[in-house]
Amino acid sequence: MKKLFREPLLHFLLIGAMLFGLHALLQPRKPEEVPSARRIVISQGDLESLRLTWQMQWQRPPTAEEWQGLVEAHIREEVLYREALALGLDRNDTIVRRRLAQKFEFLTQDLAASRPPTDAELASFFEQHRERYRVATRLSFSHVYFNPDRRGPAVERDVQEALARLLAGTAHEAAELGDPFLLDHELWRRTTGEVEQMFGRAFAEAVVNVVPGTWQGPIASGYGWHLVRVDERAAARLPDLAEVQNQVQRDWADAQRRMANEEVFARVRSRYEVVIQEPATAPPELANAAATPKAAP
Repeated sequence: MKKLFREPLLHFLLIGAMLFGLHALLQPRKPEEVPSARRIVISQGDLESLRLTWQMQWQRPPTAEEWQGLVEAHIREEVLYREALALGLDRNDTIVRRRLAQKFEFLTQDLAASRPPTDAELASFFEQHRERYRVATRLSFSHVYFNPDRRGPAVERDVQEALARLLAGTAHEAAELGDPFLLDHELWRRTTGEVEQMFGRAFAEAVVNVVPGTWQGPIASGYGWHLVRVDERAAARLPDLAEVQNQVQRDWADAQRRMANEEVFARVRSRYEVVIQEPATAPPELANAAATPKAAP
């Protein structure tokens, strides 16, 4: 091995390689000379594919703003895809290019929210997004169900007779006055959204206005008719930070990760030249929308 390093030919080759590399570094590059790996060409075929895909999905041409967003999204995907390839994320991986772009974004997420927020940062974030943490109205109620398909024209009479017995206190078991029901006859601390999912919006809106402590109705749902007694109603309210601090911390961390992703993308996006080849005659709906997006500074 020592003998090899003494060979003049090896010295000559090493010196030549160094001189070649130095020349390449010092040689000025013309502004228009951009390495092919850093040149993104959006062809007319790419644009037509974007337009057709949009039109097939939404059954209409994109607006100017939507078209600009489609082109920018395509550029974003290409930039992130190439950055992912540069990091070797495609090796031994059969996932499609969109997944590679997502991988690159996942890598940047750890750059943010690596530290817990200060009390001031958390309080500020909470105040800016406080409505997000509104506690929904919650209801605890019982109901008696009447199936109109089963009872036919007599359903209205049966509902009124059952209501009279409930108000008079002569019914032993309220549920026995009605028909079998798939869901529970007693529900506790359900949000109005949950009630809406189970019974429908009209029913949920009506139950919210029921005076607690007494049987009322009939109230219609998608199933039929109901007599309802609200036992407890907790009105919607805005909580204090202490009540939802864990959730606020998670949301703050998510926001920091999204910001980090955008900052990293802006930096790598600026390293690419983007060329969009516009067709000679653009579709009418895109005539004002096919402007070339500006590269990030």
